[in-house]
Amino acid sequence: MKTYLLSILKTFKKNFLRFLSLVLIILVGICFVTGVGGITPKVENSFEDYYSQYNVADLIIKSKATTGFSDDDLDKVKADSQVKDAISLTSIDTTISDEESRIYVYDFDSSINKLELLEGSLPDEADEIAVEESSATIKKRALGDTVSYMGMDFEVTGIVKNPLMYSKDGDASITNTDESLSLVMYLNADKNVLPLPKTDIFVDLKNPDSYKYFTQDYLDYVDKEKDSLKKLSGFSSEDVSYLGLSENKSYEILKNLGEKVNVIAAIFPAFFIVVVALVVLTTMTRMIDEERSLIGCYSSLGYSKAKIRFKYLTFGLISSLIGIASGITTGIYLLPNLIYPAFGNVLILPTITKTVSYLTGLISSIGMLAATLIVTLLVTNKSLKETPASLLLPLAPKPGKKILLERIPFIWKHLKFKYKSAIRNIFRYQGRLWMVIISVLGSSALVMAGLGIYDVSGAVLDIDGIKVNLTSTLQPIALIVIFFAMALSVLVLFNLTNMNIGERQKEIATLKVLGYKTLEVDSYVFREIFAMSLMGIILGIPTGLGLLYFIFKYLDFGSIADIKWSSYLLAFVISLSFIGIVDLLLSRKIHKIDMNDSLKSVE
Repeated sequence: MKTYLLSILKTFKKNFLRFLSLVLIILVGICFVTGVGGITPKVENSFEDYYSQYNVADLIIKSKATTGFSDDDLDKVKADSQVKDAISLTSIDTTISDEESRIYVYDFDSSINKLELLEGSLPDEADEIAVEESSATIKKRALGDTVSYMGMDFEVTGIVKNPLMYSKDGDASITNTDESLSLVMYLNADKNVLPLPKTDIFVDLKNPDSYKYFTQDYLDYVDKEKDSLKKLSGFSSEDVSYLGLSENKSYEILKNLGEKVNVIAAIFPAFFIVVVALVVLTTMTRMIDEERSLIGCYSSLGYSKAKIRFKYLTFGLISSLIGIASGITTGIYLLPNLIYPAFGNVLILPTITKTVSYLTGLISSIGMLAATLIVTLLVTNKSLKETPASLLLPLAPKPGKKILLERIPFIWKHLKFKYKSAIRNIFRYQGRLWMVIISVLGSSALVMAGLGIYDVSGAVLDIDGIKVNLTSTLQPIALIVIFFAMALSVLVLFNLTNMNIGERQKEIATLKVLGYKTLEVDSYVFREIFAMSLMGIILGIPTGLGLLYFIFKYLDFGSIADIKWSSYLLAFVISLSFIGIVDLLLSRKIHKIDMNDSLKSVE
């Protein structure tokens, strides 16, 4: 048993670079999936906390009659079994000094839809007001400023924030929907002397199932309560309108932005995981194939098949678990916290929540772990089906076959030997060829897609007539996609090239014995990797465009025509440059290969 355990440790030591590459590739993939999947929950949970803190109104009943609501009307609303509390107040849109304005006569002591005091103090006298904080449309006012209305001068004593109004584009005037409000002022209901009717009833629902504000269950619950209140109160639809959060401009902008990000969060991670899974498949297959003689030794010494499987399952399991644990941990906190401020260019953001979301990462991690273990089992079982005697013999070299280019004498005869050799090797090992092509294709497609999203992020989104500029929100996400695609590309190429060099050590040592110079040996190996990677890049860019077309279709904005020509060139250059980086990193490994290795091979 001691010898067996030591052999497992030696496997980790011998394949440390491969182990580290596997850990990092899984880390990058899971980190991206967890992080991107956690962006919308991070934003929505932050507003969830904010809504709960200020007890935002679930429902607003607005009167269309000039007389407004009576106390009896309010009592009818409170009589509903699902109404926890309700208050009546005044909300009137008007014009003050040529400015589109809204006047609230507010109960500052009410527990429903509490205002957040940012500066100064709440009004305590009849001639005092609080005003909404400034935004792109709401004019900035300072403490001590004066607003004149109906022959009275009102002094600004406080700057406040209404939990229903956090869009930086403010809110549209009810009387003039083409214009945004420039002034929102709040008078103290207890001290009000203006002859204004009670126009609104703010309703706080019991929500017994504790539905979250941004879920469909919550919206369905509110809609059901609208129908219930219509029947109970007896209000005519001609006299009143019922407005839930889904009719609130700020809420609608946030929910739509979240849905757009969720599209990206659903499509990109799937692509990432496919690339990572392919690399894991290649890595474990190559490692077990390289150790077939060792597996033969174990079998001939009487080790059970279960013990042999356990050794390789341990390698795959530990590398996956370390990569998954690191990826989820960094993904939970890194990307959502980095992207959260980007929403601040469209919305007035509350304090970021401490609640974390890891569901997407967890689901992907389970799939990744299962895939790793299944692949390892399948490859190990394939080797264990052979007899110990056949396993102790090296795999016979794959027989050479004429490739298509050889059948075109005009081209083939004019090629130098080094190019003929490289082309033969590329197409001789079809499995290696397709693994490199598909892996590089995936990475290049992700880079192209990230650049495409960056190009179209300046688009203006129309949300129920509200124009929202997505530049500031989507550009950081696009940059994150590009960065992680680049990181994945380097790791994938490094891992595949490292394995390629590892399995060709005797071949490389033989070239050194034959007198090949260092640069010639490097070129011999990297020429093949470059050619295979180039195929992947050429296929990856149109694949990225196909991915973008799919994304634009579901985002409902942007088009392939919006992508700049420079992005195509940049995607090609970025992907190509990483081949050079990997070659530089691994050229040292080639230089360290001992020439004597060529004399030790079993013929």
